[in-house]
Amino acid sequence: TLPESTNTLVLIVEDIDVVGGKKDPFVHWILYDIPSEVFHGLPQHIKSGPYTDKVEVSPRGTMDPVSILQGMNSFGSLGYRGPEPPISMGPHRYFFHLYAIDGAFGEDAFESPPTRSQLLSAMYSTFNVLGKGTLMGTYERTGRRLRGGV
Repeated sequence: TLPESTNTLVLIVEDIDVVGGKKDPFVHWILYDIPSEVFHGLPQHIKSGPYTDKVEVSPRGTMDPVSILQGMNSFGSLGYRGPEPPISMGPHRYFFHLYAIDGAFGEDAFESPPTRSQLLSAMYSTFNVLGKGTLMGTYERTGRRLRGGV
């Protein structure tokens, strides 16, 4: 259940185990201005491209699409990029942070798609964060190739 007065949601997917001296986690996806009615799940295969900061989704039980905005991931592009840690470097932890806020940024809030730090800074200085939930999953690439048959 979302906190009362939730207007929109912000989703940030990040890998905190990327090495390289960066203080910020490696971001795989940023979605913001997610309408609260989408809370029960995003559809599979959200259509997004490398040059769009807006995706259209239809909330469950309706055919009317709504716009959700995307921020810049650490790959330097928009959209979701899945986990791909270095082979045989151990498991990486992937965090899915979902924030409930009492406002919406709108399409003109940023000059260009925001980075994680830009979005979090604007979110905490502009809105009330009513709640936050986090899901953590792990993934490891071992270097062994699976050979399958039919």
